[in-house]
Amino acid sequence: NILLAVGRLTKQKGFDLLLNAYARTKARQHGWTIEIVGEGPDRDLLDEIIDRKKLQGVVTLNPPELDLSSYFNSATVFVLPSRYEGTPNALLEAIGYGLIPIVSDNLGTISNQIADVDQNLLFKNGSICNLARCIDNIVDLLVYDQYDLRGLDSVIEPYKQRNALKYWD
Repeated sequence: NILLAVGRLTKQKGFDLLLNAYARTKARQHGWTIEIVGEGPDRDLLDEIIDRKKLQGVVTLNPPELDLSSYFNSATVFVLPSRYEGTPNALLEAIGYGLIPIVSDNLGTISNQIADVDQNLLFKNGSICNLARCIDNIVDLLVYDQYDLRGLDSVIEPYKQRNALKYWD
């Protein structure tokens, strides 16, 4: 029961939003934890939020690693709370590992593709309340084993190497 997030610890990536949203959810009562992988200038701010919201023991800030497969293999949900983003490589990799994505609505085409699969996977950019609601919705479905991942393959298909190389040519 792990919510995973990956990226530089900066305001852009929105990990402050994730921590504040998680503190409002029922996820903690259901045994869900957060693993954030990354390093950056907002580390102290995130540590402060963890202390203020009493999230020690349920939120872990991990140093960056080149091989994230162990994190992807142990998590169920990938959260991309970015305030803005280019091509979300970590998100694409997470979907490729079969994680359920929760993303902000400002990622352009990929947000639309994910919304086409399940509107519950999208939250309003910058909204702590909306992100908390998304987390609660997905956790509730997973607690009762009622989430179906079919359809997310259509999101990642255009980004697979065999398809993406066409655009590079």
